[in-house]
Amino acid sequence: MTKKNGECCCEDIVCLCSTEGVLDLISKKWTLCIINHLGSKKEGYRFNELERSIDGISPKSLSNRLKEFEEQELVERKVKNTKPPEVRYILTEDGRKMNEKLRPLLEWIDERS
Repeated sequence: MTKKNGECCCEDIVCLCSTEGVLDLISKKWTLCIINHLGSKKEGYRFNELERSIDGISPKSLSNRLKEFEEQELVERKVKNTKPPEVRYILTEDGRKMNEKLRPLLEWIDERS
């Protein structure tokens, strides 16, 4: 799905061309869990704390998703200048908006299980 000559290649009512990257990210395993968890704490999570809070996620998967979220500017990696450095992962404004929009979907999924 990409726009060609400024025209949408979809025949759908809503053009999804510009959402392709975000949809690819949302569809990856653990994305919804991570965004949901990060949205639950304003001060964010340290890596190990986040890993422990999501049952079954591997450190590699968590690290990969967090890097992708940073690239998409959905998550900010904040480093405190302490010894040892304290690193926290916090949703950006866009990440918070995404979490707000995903919340009804997550509630619907929970109702169905």
